[in-house]
Amino acid sequence: MGRLPGHALLVLMLLAPAGCSAEKWAVIVGVNDYVDEGIKDLRYGVQDAMLVCETLTRSPNGFPSQNVVLMTDAEPDPLRRPTRNSIIGMLSTWLSLAEDGDTVLVYFAGHGAESDGNSYLLPSDAQLSNPPLTGLPLSLVKDRLRQCKARKKVLIIDSCH
Repeated sequence: MGRLPGHALLVLMLLAPAGCSAEKWAVIVGVNDYVDEGIKDLRYGVQDAMLVCETLTRSPNGFPSQNVVLMTDAEPDPLRRPTRNSIIGMLSTWLSLAEDGDTVLVYFAGHGAESDGNSYLLPSDAQLSNPPLTGLPLSLVKDRLRQCKARKKVLIIDSCH
């Protein structure tokens, strides 16, 4: 992590002017601190998420700040902390706001895991001993994006396992 310039081309493409009535929406998640002592804390997940958020909202033709939700360990609002239930709830709620012609972006910076051939994003409350029960299935994130009405959908995962 900490390699934001690798995403620069994609960010520039997303900041191109959208259609006249099209909106841009983003759910940005960054995790540094894990409850499970078996999962090593990270140094740059939150920082990377904050940089993506700042780049998207402060650039010309960027995402309106009211259309971007940032979920990190540092958030005072418990609903904006990167726990499994909060992330699932925010994805469901936020992505349902997009309409046909809109653009949505989902960004996750944190640990990932694989179990029985399935990939999981690890929220802050994940347990390494049971990713299927406590992790965020990548298939669920993709399903939420498929259900979203937006025409343009981008998923960026800054994670390794």
